[in-house]
Amino acid sequence: MISSSIYKKIYLYLKKVRYISDYGLILTNNKEEEFHQFDSLRFYTDLRDIDNMVYSNERGTFLTLSIGNSGEVSVYNRKYFKLQDYLANISGIFKCFTLFLKF
Repeated sequence: MISSSIYKKIYLYLKKVRYISDYGLILTNNKEEEFHQFDSLRFYTDLRDIDNMVYSNERGTFLTLSIGNSGEVSVYNRKYFKLQDYLANISGIFKCFTLFLKF
């Protein structure tokens, strides 16, 4: 049996994560997505005197779980190679080969 004289408070904090992704093949096409992610967890434990509790609703309570926002926001910008980048890399490699073949 759990004794109600042992009381525990648990605070669970979440943060907001924002992804800005550029999915365009030729031009910029940004899409923004937001998620919540676990940030931190805090525990507080104390012993209570059951007979001297001020509020009657605290008598049977042995745990309080609070979920809140930590206020932190993480922003990730994701950019992928575009068609121009691939063409520039291929032409650069081709230019390098032609330069070596000239010697």
